[in-house]
Amino acid sequence: MFKFLKAFGVAALLALPWASPISAAGLEGGNFTSVGDVSTAVCTTAVGESIDLFGNGVYDMVVALQVEVGSPGSGAWNTVAGFTDIFPTASTQFRVRTASTAPNQCFRITVTTDTSGTLYFTTVTDRSTPTEWGGDEANLRTHYRYFDDFQHGTVPITTTHNGMTPSYLVDAGDDAEATVGVIIGNPEGVLQYDHGDADTVQDISTVGFGLLTNGALVSTGITVFETRVHMSQITATHQGIGLSDVIPTDAEISFPDVVGITVTEGPVTTMANAVAFMFDTDQTTDQWGVVALNGNTLQNNSDVYLLGAVPVATTYQIFRIEVDSSGDCLFYINGDLLGALDACVATTAVLIPYWASASTTTTVGSNFIDYVDFWALRPSG
Repeated sequence: MFKFLKAFGVAALLALPWASPISAAGLEGGNFTSVGDVSTAVCTTAVGESIDLFGNGVYDMVVALQVEVGSPGSGAWNTVAGFTDIFPTASTQFRVRTASTAPNQCFRITVTTDTSGTLYFTTVTDRSTPTEWGGDEANLRTHYRYFDDFQHGTVPITTTHNGMTPSYLVDAGDDAEATVGVIIGNPEGVLQYDHGDADTVQDISTVGFGLLTNGALVSTGITVFETRVHMSQITATHQGIGLSDVIPTDAEISFPDVVGITVTEGPVTTMANAVAFMFDTDQTTDQWGVVALNGNTLQNNSDVYLLGAVPVATTYQIFRIEVDSSGDCLFYINGDLLGALDACVATTAVLIPYWASASTTTTVGSNFIDYVDFWALRPSG
């Protein structure tokens, strides 16, 4: 179950403003294995800046939140009252959110008691809400953006964008019920793709955003992917919504999935770098989670990383991934920051939006994309 700790000592939970246009704040991650381990401190510069702490893994330890006493660099730390055990349950995603009450405050977390296991953590400052596009002309000179509302009648299944109308590559397995993406006549504009009912790799349906030449190089700067999606059902299904470094030339190319609490790669392992929201009815807990590959290596020690958000059949949810130039990733659902991973993809990766759907039993399922918003920093050359 997703835990949101609300009682704060020196810091208080605040209603926070939206981030500044094209902002990039701090993110630190790592793991704890023994008493005395401490995270890299994260510091704020102004009153009211958010601090989000995420913890997950298989472990038995006590972790406390601390605030630096005096000016940054003093080396003196006090445990925040009420925050002596912030990640109390293993295999559960926790989010602790607080905010600075004075300029130049620094926070860290530390292990006070350890029995076993490894806890993975991420600390994020000033990113509790999505990075705004801003919409001004200056942003268009420094960033490029594709927004597709799927109002153009047919899916341009081609390798060439037509002006601001993106192109797509779609694929489906040999199962008769698996279908490639098509635009349907809903008033909001929708691209629909269906997975089959064969309960094999042949029932996968995939949608990709053009070619990798249309993709974003991570090291260039911030990359933002947002899409509004709903599913016809939340039973007997595997879903992946995110960014990939391959195009869907093979219907079996899907994001890693989860069985129980363990993440595994799919039948075709050609993705080297990918990050996605994931839901799989073979997992232990029915929640949206995230998966990531960095240079062919599963992140988060191949443990499930759940976000606490529950999928709801026939109900749209907004999924957003922000990737910084260092390969750090932030995950938002319906505008709320629910997770973060440091170095979740390689800085050399070129990523495009990618959707994949499959069955986990013999049941057909439909998926509906309302829109896609994809933008990134313009390359220098």
